[in-house]
Amino acid sequence: MNSRERVLSILNLEEPDRVAIHDFVWPDTQKRWEKEGLPSGVDASKYFGFELSFVHCHDLTPGYEGITVKLNERSVIVGTPYGSVGRDGSWPGMPSYLRSGGLHAEIQPLVKNLDDFKEKVEPYLDANDPRRLCGSNSPFRKYLKIKIERLKKEHVTLVSLRGPYVYSVSLCGVPRMLHSLLKDPRFVRYMIDKISKFTSEILENLIELGVDGLWMRDDLAYRHGPFFSPEVFRKIIMPGYVEIGRRLRKEGLPFILHSDGNIKTLIPDLIRSGVTALNPLEVSAGMDIQELKEKYGDKLAFIGGIDKRILAGTLKGIKEEVISKLEAACPGGGYIIGSDHSVLPDIPFRNYEYMVRLAKKYGRYRP
Repeated sequence: MNSRERVLSILNLEEPDRVAIHDFVWPDTQKRWEKEGLPSGVDASKYFGFELSFVHCHDLTPGYEGITVKLNERSVIVGTPYGSVGRDGSWPGMPSYLRSGGLHAEIQPLVKNLDDFKEKVEPYLDANDPRRLCGSNSPFRKYLKIKIERLKKEHVTLVSLRGPYVYSVSLCGVPRMLHSLLKDPRFVRYMIDKISKFTSEILENLIELGVDGLWMRDDLAYRHGPFFSPEVFRKIIMPGYVEIGRRLRKEGLPFILHSDGNIKTLIPDLIRSGVTALNPLEVSAGMDIQELKEKYGDKLAFIGGIDKRILAGTLKGIKEEVISKLEAACPGGGYIIGSDHSVLPDIPFRNYEYMVRLAKKYGRYRP
């Protein structure tokens, strides 16, 4: 099997020739690895043969022109394309991966209520806007199609989009979003519905251009569980997921959800919404791949699941972790191995290289 055939088989819950491998390497990790053996100038994803390709649509914000202002040595004010103002902070001894990742605290959200959303955001959620690369009227549409066709020659190629909950948080900030879910659910439902319709229209455009499916980034939880109850998800957010997944279900294309944290209580509704695969299966949050495989392995594929803390540890620990996860998740297909978050700079190059070797050796289905 080539990589594309392998991943399609896995996402269809069929057994491939071997487990596929995919991950996301932080820029500071790449820099560290180049000092530890990764050939200089060679992208880690190419070196390790990661097996998914992505079309990233960076033009799906409301389109506010951003600004960055350094206040002092420890604080930077950032105006985002979502129209919100936040503060990026740092401190002496702050880990480089936090600096590169951007600790961002909202201090002036764009949207405070329904009127704000209708005035400041909704008019700009136009999937036919020719200025949007992923829009139906983009002057670059034919070139985007060429790019997708080229990517598909080697890999399953997904469009990566921000989910409706995280998109709303970018407009409102976390505290106001969670408060509004309780105190003004009508406002949040309206906002989620409009954002989901916009996302669905963008997705339709990209399916027409040939993408193989959707990778949706929507962090719904923290370590101890979702930010809201399953009932709130079902009433307010789930209709948006159903709307986004409508064309994917019709075409039989994968709907992959990336959400950090423990989302176990939401999984039955996610499946009903059309989600077909989960990532990253954060171990420290209780996302046990053996439990998930036993409960949902006939309905979901799984991507990730290797404890990032163990990847930063000993080779013995890595071997035990990788083999145990392969034994739990590989039977019947449906597993792409990778870290349970992303590859942080505290993970040595030789450790990750060892994980990949183990996956290729022990993740084979047939000689």
